[in-house]
Amino acid sequence: MKQYQLFSMLVVIVVVFSTALSCNSGARPIEAATKATDSATPPSDWDEDLNSGEFSGHECGPVHGKCPYDQCCSLRNECGNSTSHCNLSLGCKKKWGICH
Repeated sequence: MKQYQLFSMLVVIVVVFSTALSCNSGARPIEAATKATDSATPPSDWDEDLNSGEFSGHECGPVHGKCPYDQCCSLRNECGNSTSHCNLSLGCKKKWGICH
């Protein structure tokens, strides 16, 4: 009987140890989420442009429609006239406003 108990304990230890190793072998979910959001980070001048008074307060895009006739639709679906709103390479949406 003692041999059976010892064998059972050994099996449990091996299973627990191998599970712990396999769980630690890949990227953790928080690391994967951080890497995914790094590529979607807006340009560094984004906040400067929005705080400079060039943001109109209007929203644009598939849900909100087009910006007023003289404004651009930014990557964040906001109307305005700043570089962050109007530059195509920074995500300006030509379908919903003007772009440069």
